[in-house]
Amino acid sequence: MTGAATVRRGRVEDIAFVMTTERRPGYDLMVGRWTEAAHRAALANPAYAYLIGADGAGQSGGFVILRDLDDPHGNVCLKRIAVERPGSGFGTALLRLALCWTFSENRSSSRLARCVGR
Repeated sequence: MTGAATVRRGRVEDIAFVMTTERRPGYDLMVGRWTEAAHRAALANPAYAYLIGADGAGQSGGFVILRDLDDPHGNVCLKRIAVERPGSGFGTALLRLALCWTFSENRSSSRLARCVGR
């Protein structure tokens, strides 16, 4: 992974990457895994958000699945997070970006400032 990490909304085309990543050796106990049909259903559900983390060159390195985006109290659940290369530090950056995305989507600028540590 090179350059600054970024995050974007996931698309149907990302399902193969998500499924490959969640099926890495040892991830079955820590991360869990879904079928393609389950991922497609979640992607189509407005209560879910898939975030794809990439390095500065645009190389995908991990994903986050958030759920309960429609919670009336603004609570959001981190359903799943996984990276291609554990121990590289990319997961830390991905989690921070996912938190910031979540707070910005909920239009809470004060929380966003706290999220990024400023």
